[in-house]
Amino acid sequence: MKDKNKKDNDSVKRYANIVLYSVQARGLIINDSIYLEKLTDEFIARYFCPSKAKRTHLFEFILGNERITAMSKKDVLKLIIEANYPDIVVANKTLFADLTTIIEERNMFAHQMVDASKEAEKLEANSFHLIRFKNSTRHFLYNETKVISHLKMIGKYIDVFQNLLIEKRFNPRNK
Repeated sequence: MKDKNKKDNDSVKRYANIVLYSVQARGLIINDSIYLEKLTDEFIARYFCPSKAKRTHLFEFILGNERITAMSKKDVLKLIIEANYPDIVVANKTLFADLTTIIEERNMFAHQMVDASKEAEKLEANSFHLIRFKNSTRHFLYNETKVISHLKMIGKYIDVFQNLLIEKRFNPRNK
């Protein structure tokens, strides 16, 4: 009986570790992705609206809610940057592909289920699978290396857009 209880306790601990690490990783990715999205929203709003009142309305009524998807905002951002800021594209050759990845990963982390099966218990520490049920069932492995790499990518573009906003390069009067 003791062996079974110990085995059950070990299984519960492994399950808890998987879920706790996934919650921590997901929280970091989602939080940083949202922050990056709000920076790009602000960039778009400032580009189109030098007036603070109109910019606030654009941000609150259109960009800052579900009326326009993150992917659609990325497409608008791409048009603005390619037309007006070619140096940003040159300095960040994978910017738009990376933003697509960031948006897709954010959606995975927000909407997909963590695999807490017996098979998942066999994963190395600080690893988990997300399961996506879309036309088929697919498992996506995330480990500490992949999470840190993704956080670094997000951080890189947070820096890019923070610097653009600080430089006030979004305002046509400052060009």
